Amino acid sequence: MADKIVLNTPRYKGEYTIDFDDPVPSALEWRWVKKISGYTLATAADGYNDADPSFFVALAVIALARAGRIHEDQVYTVADELTRLPFDGRTLMYVGGGATEEDDEETPTSAAPATVPPPPSTGGSSSSTWGRSEPSPSPIGAPD
Repeated sequence: MADKIVLNTPRYKGEYTIDFDDPVPSALEWRWVKKISGYTLATAADGYNDADPSFFVALAVIALARAGRIHEDQVYTVADELTRLPFDGRTLMYVGGGATEEDDEETPTSAAPATVPPPPSTGGSSSSTWGRSEPSPSPIGAPD
């Protein structure tokens, strides 16, 4: 089950899927994360674990863009809008998709620092976008 970003704002109110397994984030989406929050592929788990508001804003704009609610050229403007809203656990929420079939319903988890859910599981996969279980490859052109 995919994770969700829940926005409770007049302009973008709704639930938006944010699944980093299918499709995996594009280089453009990682660029948005870096420019909006400062986190990279190697440090994204830190932003998540530290409940950095800018990291969750970056996830929100990716979810909005994937849902077709905003265009690529609006990402940074929308990120600025979301950044101005209170980070109170009601305006922007992250809902982890780790629920089992026995669960009756998902309970939204606040993106506010005191109630951040654990990082998304890798589902047993050896590669994860939230952290690597194997060494990162050397950059192109770097000596081995």
